[in-house]
Amino acid sequence: MSVGHDLKADRPGTEFSKSERRKIIKEAVRISREKSIKEEMEKRRAKLITIIATARNKSINKYGDLDESFIKHEAEEFLRVCLPNIPPDEDTIYFAQRELQKLLNGISDKSEAPVDPIEFEYWCAKEIERLGWNCTVTTASGDQGVDIIASYGEKVVAIQCKRFSKPVGNSCVQEVFAAATFVGATDYCVIATCGFTRSATELAQSTGTKLIEASAISQFNELFL
Repeated sequence: MSVGHDLKADRPGTEFSKSERRKIIKEAVRISREKSIKEEMEKRRAKLITIIATARNKSINKYGDLDESFIKHEAEEFLRVCLPNIPPDEDTIYFAQRELQKLLNGISDKSEAPVDPIEFEYWCAKEIERLGWNCTVTTASGDQGVDIIASYGEKVVAIQCKRFSKPVGNSCVQEVFAAATFVGATDYCVIATCGFTRSATELAQSTGTKLIEASAISQFNELFL
């Protein structure tokens, strides 16, 4: 039913009061907005998972406590950037926040990843293999900046893994991008545990390099298949 629909047609012989009409129109608008939010989030699912995983990790203080206000901030930012035509009122922000929380609930905790850098590479390879890929860890074998080579049919992804306690910078993006040709990769990415700097994100966008939070590694197929 469109907002401008003749509401009397749904209740023959009955007049809607102004109050009833306002309620029906408000409900129709709410349903329409929530549908738009769900569709936009589904379209950007893989990117959103990386964004909220990064935001969550940055919201954990040195004592291990999580500042849960980050999810509301990300909901507001999502609406502002992706759906600027939807007014960010309290109900709309709450709904977007709830949908982002659902995505976040499906992300593994980064604490599952080994602390040792070499063990972290093998952990990443194992997680990707669970998704159906064949992985080769290239540690100490002249990898030219590639830690893992993952293949799936004709797809070959060059991967650099960084078990850092701070955001990854430009150099990792530059290295894996430059090394992709050397190993015959069709795609390339960096997997990290504490997010990426703004400059690394900008460089990744310009080179086509995917940036993946370790806690969102289960979304690997959505990015490359």
